[in-house]
Amino acid sequence: MKEKKAKRKKKEYEEKLREEGEERTLVAQKKAERATQIRSNNERMIEDKRQVYLELEREREEQKKIRMEEEKAKLEERRKKQLERELHSRDARRRAEDEEERRKQEILLKEEKEKAIVECAKKKQVDEMNILKNKKEIEKEDRKEALERIKRIEEYKREELLKQIEKDNQKTKEVKENKARTLEENKRTRKEIELERERTLKEMENMKKRPLTKAISLVNY
Repeated sequence: MKEKKAKRKKKEYEEKLREEGEERTLVAQKKAERATQIRSNNERMIEDKRQVYLELEREREEQKKIRMEEEKAKLEERRKKQLERELHSRDARRRAEDEEERRKQEILLKEEKEKAIVECAKKKQVDEMNILKNKKEIEKEDRKEALERIKRIEEYKREELLKQIEKDNQKTKEVKENKARTLEENKRTRKEIELERERTLKEMENMKKRPLTKAISLVNY
């Protein structure tokens, strides 16, 4: 009984495994088919893009050729018209040459005028610079003269001060000399007075002695 049950379970398990294997195989096949389809779609898209790119390149080449043909036709047309103008309009060419010559002359005159204006401006600038330079030199000379004048004034004041000092010194010397002379004279005067006083005193003494001597001589007589 147990063996039958075990066999049945084993059989069911094997069927289940087989079913799962078939299911996985089916899923793998579907994935492979999907990948193949995607790859095919991508290759088709790449090919479509390549075809579109090639078509655009062909269109660009054709447009380029058309433009080149148009440019060539325009160039030929211009050359033809130029040739026609050269052949049929010598007078116009001469007038153009005359006009070109006149324009050149006008340009030369304009350049000469501009050159003259520039030269005049340069000369004016040089004159202004010379004026400014002379002004600075005059100011420099004025400052130099002012300094010399100030020096002369200072020297004059110094000399006057020295003269005044010398004069004051001379005056002081004279005052001292006068004072010394006065003192000497006073001293001599006092000495003379003293001598006179002494003589006077001696004479008075002598006068006092004379009467007594006269009396004695009278008595003796």
